[in-house]
Amino acid sequence: MKTINYVLVTSLALSLLTCQSSIRLEENKTKLIVLISLDQFRAGYLSRYQETFVGGFKRMMEEGLWYPKAIVDHAPTLSLPGHTTLATGANPCNHGITSNAWLDRDQRPHEDGLIRGVFPHMDPGHKIIGEENARAFSPFKIRVEGLADWVRQSNPNAKIVALSVTPLSVLYGGKAALKSEDNHVYWLGSTGKFISSTYYRDDYPDWIHEFNEGMEEKYIQHHIWENTVPFQFQHLARPDAAEYEHDGVHTTFPHLAEDEISDTSQAQYNRWFGRYSPYQNEALFDLAKVAVQEQELGQRGSVDFLALAVKLTDRIGHDFGPRSLEQLDVILRLDRLIGDFFKFLDEELGADNYTVAISADHGSPNISEYEISQGRAATRIQSEDVEKALQSIDSLVTNYSGKKEQLPNLIAKRLQVFPFVSKTMTREQLLDKELVDPYLHVYRNSFIEEQATTYPLWTTENRYGNLVSPTHPANYGIMVDVAYKANIWSASATHGGAHDYDKEIPILLMGPDVPQGIAREQAFSRDIAPTLASLAGLEIPETVDGKVLRLYTQNSEESPTFAMNKVVIRTIDAEELATWYTDHLQFSSFESTNSENQLLRKGDFLLELVEDAQAISPDSLEFEYGMNTLAGFYKFGFAVNQLDSLFQWVKTKGLSTAGGILKGGTLGARSFIVIDPQGNYIQFFEKKGVFENFNQETDWKAAFYMIISNDYGRSMEWYAHYGFKEVANNDNPERGIFQRSLFNGHVLIELADIKNKVASKTDYPNMLTKLTGVVSIGAVFSNEKGRYLLDDSGNVLENVSSNLNLNDNLNDNLNLNLNSNFK
Repeated sequence: MKTINYVLVTSLALSLLTCQSSIRLEENKTKLIVLISLDQFRAGYLSRYQETFVGGFKRMMEEGLWYPKAIVDHAPTLSLPGHTTLATGANPCNHGITSNAWLDRDQRPHEDGLIRGVFPHMDPGHKIIGEENARAFSPFKIRVEGLADWVRQSNPNAKIVALSVTPLSVLYGGKAALKSEDNHVYWLGSTGKFISSTYYRDDYPDWIHEFNEGMEEKYIQHHIWENTVPFQFQHLARPDAAEYEHDGVHTTFPHLAEDEISDTSQAQYNRWFGRYSPYQNEALFDLAKVAVQEQELGQRGSVDFLALAVKLTDRIGHDFGPRSLEQLDVILRLDRLIGDFFKFLDEELGADNYTVAISADHGSPNISEYEISQGRAATRIQSEDVEKALQSIDSLVTNYSGKKEQLPNLIAKRLQVFPFVSKTMTREQLLDKELVDPYLHVYRNSFIEEQATTYPLWTTENRYGNLVSPTHPANYGIMVDVAYKANIWSASATHGGAHDYDKEIPILLMGPDVPQGIAREQAFSRDIAPTLASLAGLEIPETVDGKVLRLYTQNSEESPTFAMNKVVIRTIDAEELATWYTDHLQFSSFESTNSENQLLRKGDFLLELVEDAQAISPDSLEFEYGMNTLAGFYKFGFAVNQLDSLFQWVKTKGLSTAGGILKGGTLGARSFIVIDPQGNYIQFFEKKGVFENFNQETDWKAAFYMIISNDYGRSMEWYAHYGFKEVANNDNPERGIFQRSLFNGHVLIELADIKNKVASKTDYPNMLTKLTGVVSIGAVFSNEKGRYLLDDSGNVLENVSSNLNLNDNLNDNLNLNLNSNFK
């Protein structure tokens, strides 16, 4: 076991580099760990639909700890690797499940010339109990032990139950299971009954038989899916009719099984039930209740584990899209089911005797056609587009006569010609840890050299990438990410890339040792298993890549700050500049202490104006290049959804602008710039959908910052570690200009390098009077003159010695809860 000693007070930057384990609570209260995974559940669902919740989501958001935007830190963002990371706390490169299917690069083509893929949870060495010819599933390819195994090892009497309507449950039931009557891993089979494999046991317990006997009458017989979304909330979803949903025909409520099945046999009704019926979730949670009672989970003196993997959100998300009325209906039904399940656990165990986590394996994009209908750029990748790319690669490989080791680079470059490809990564790049790139970072976390994923280069002839030609790029170790807001042909909405909408998920925690509130810590999906283990007093092995979350809330005294929601501007006259912002841009005064320190507010964004006789304006940077006192911040910005009307409104104020509305730019978004009297730039980006009812005088979302760095190479690496990716390179060495733009889906940072012209890292006490910055993720440095929040290059981001209590005054989420980026 490994432990970490914390020497200094650190913020999130250090906590993310820390893998805390081997923690045992003095007085453990948790008797049952419950992990509920929701397949393809976007981070924005909870905030968008918060007002509609009356059950489990509402309770967890009010009584537990909510991480609004946790991150899946690996790609491809597919179901099997995502769920296995939730179950083990390990990255896919370590737990071994790197994709939904992969190629064995060493295998030879079959007689038909094609290479067969490997489906990682399909186990040819075992059978479905009682069904000799049915395909069996098990965790036999998972390389590490998971949360279920840690629970077993804590007490020989511990019991594990993992349930799902698909074989996802095998990913949660533990790796090291010995065939035993105490192994309970079940999923819904094509027969309409819950089944298991001989990996776990030889027969079914009586309670499974009894539950299965009632499946048809209680659940499967419901052949109609009705809309249950209250009328007053239906506007939160798209209109219930869109030709780009599902099959283009059956796109509205009610949904009838007879419209979707080929005949009226029981097998076809079972199929519809397992794919679209919301009653499958009722069966899942009802079976969980039976398991708790029959196995006396959490009631026998040991810590037990219950995992529930919900698949319906993924199937509806793929066919109807994230913003569909169908998905909202599924979510509200889940809210009620989970709430009812919690009441059941309260009665059976007591509310203080179980700890629960809810999260997801990945997110998803909006449907491309919907984005286009809203005036936003998006792409639909057709099978023919992929086929053309594969044919081009086949021609390249077939006719190539050069050095074998150069071929992968040529294939990668050829793929980049096709507009649906955003990024290609070769085996050599993925293995070279010295290369710093946010794409390489997340794909490295899923890279095992002998396991080549074919995603997203699928075609209609090769639906799941498991029957491919020997010339397929995957055979050469090449990984591909699709363009931003691109969906492949296989479904209305498809996830799998390394974009923000793919990676952002929520995490909800609730239990006796979990504080209430919104978390202020950056969390990853790999952190859930070790955190649950720590809360239950379990030991955590070294195979874990995640960390034990510190469970900081916005009100925690030692909470690290990571939300970029504050800009400090050094000015020669703070009071005069404050008047300009209040008069012209409708900022309001917010706890200004004196004329030399003005704190202004607009929404959840804070602007601090600090009087500094040495302050210089951005316009003087070129002329004062030799000075050692540069203003670290001179540009910040907002996202708005009515750019044209806001521009006209600004013009009526007589404000100085840098030209008119700009088109394109770093993020391909329209924008315009306002210049304040001190020369600071305020840039407004167009981002539709920021607010439902936009008020041009008040409703802006802070999203854009400029940072001056003395070593932006190191700064770039630091920001890349936290999900920022480079979107523009404006380097001009001949003019001495070094500037790049970084983006993480919420915030744009223009990082400018002015070599040796800012205070050095040894000059911390004086930096606050020389540089400015934002409240951001960074390390906290302490000395006798105060505590400073720094990024990895020593740029001051915040003086954290201030005791200003913002939480009492800002009731909005301070994490810049934007649902998507500006592209």
